[in-house]
Amino acid sequence: MEAKPRSARWFMLFLTWFVCLASCLSWYAFIPLRPEIMRDLGLEETEVSLIASMVLLGFAAFCIPGGIIADKLGTKRAIGIWSLLFAAFTFAKGATWGFVDWVIVNLLFGMAIACAFPGYPRAVEEWFPREELAFASGLYFTGFGLGLTLALAVTPTMVLPLLGSWRTCFYFWGTVALLASLAWWLGYRTGPYTAERSHEHGIPLKKAFMKVIKTKTLWLLVIAYSCSLAVFFEYSHDLPSELIARWESIMGLEEARVRASLVASSLTFGALVGNLVGPFISDRVGLRRPIIISCSALAAIFVYLGTVPGIEVVGAFLAGICMGSIYPIFLTIPLEASDIGHEITGSAVGILSSMANLSAAIFVAVGGIVAETFGTHMIAFYIGMLLLVISALMGVLLPETGRRHPTESKK
Repeated sequence: MEAKPRSARWFMLFLTWFVCLASCLSWYAFIPLRPEIMRDLGLEETEVSLIASMVLLGFAAFCIPGGIIADKLGTKRAIGIWSLLFAAFTFAKGATWGFVDWVIVNLLFGMAIACAFPGYPRAVEEWFPREELAFASGLYFTGFGLGLTLALAVTPTMVLPLLGSWRTCFYFWGTVALLASLAWWLGYRTGPYTAERSHEHGIPLKKAFMKVIKTKTLWLLVIAYSCSLAVFFEYSHDLPSELIARWESIMGLEEARVRASLVASSLTFGALVGNLVGPFISDRVGLRRPIIISCSALAAIFVYLGTVPGIEVVGAFLAGICMGSIYPIFLTIPLEASDIGHEITGSAVGILSSMANLSAAIFVAVGGIVAETFGTHMIAFYIGMLLLVISALMGVLLPETGRRHPTESKK
């Protein structure tokens, strides 16, 4: 009886990973296609920046209702419906003809991405035992990072030259997203842990929301995750600009761009490694808090080292590992915490993700203002280091939900 669930759970995790991958391929393909879109539609840089921000705005606005809906519909239907919708909106991107079209489509696309997101931890919760929850979360989380990396690397070098138009590129990635959604609908099944972890399924929406916003653990997580994710977004966004400004007069603009891109890539690659390493160690030792505390504190140091001449690549890579290690753990704790019931897991993850992404968007904007005011991004990086220390302090206050402390965990 145990063999089938053990073998099936990895296939269910693959389906979850595939949908995550497809969502980021559809999302980040826009970035390398910006010049072609601007030229074809006659858009200004400010208009394209606003268009790009619509996805993050949609994500922040709809992640909370998406989590509540996921709690009501169940994992399969929630992810299935919203993945079909974000595939449809990816096709719609290829059919846009102006600024207003793009704003509406990207906002709706962000809504669909957001509403699907809280279902991913629920899928892991339904199929994996407590001692493997964090590592399984880290595995599906790599779909986001790999999707981002492939979208940026493959779209301009392979997909666009092959298909010849930015519109057909979106049709291509829309097809990938549609295949992921169909695979989910056809392949996903309810897991063996669903019944024992969903004994209060069907709680009214208002009651679920009121219950989740009153939990201390959730708000400690919100502060810790928001601080850390804000730093990652701001650092990855502005570190290349800071390094190019330093190196341009020494080695020329083109070489400076190449070297800065290498440093930025090391940060992203480090985060992918961290998505696996941190959760794996956490599951092995049966503890969550030590990983959050140590990785947040170390990340503050490595963020600085990523700006030190001669060791930028190493510093950024280690910063990526530390920050990437804790994000899957943040999303695992709501599945385990005793004060967050299983019937409101989706709602909790929705609030957590919404607040963290909103904080990231705000800090990126603030970082740009600070850099324009002081002529350097280092001030924002120092603020980011302080935020990572705050994240570590929140880790100290969090209850331990790992298997070695079952009294603080769900049974």
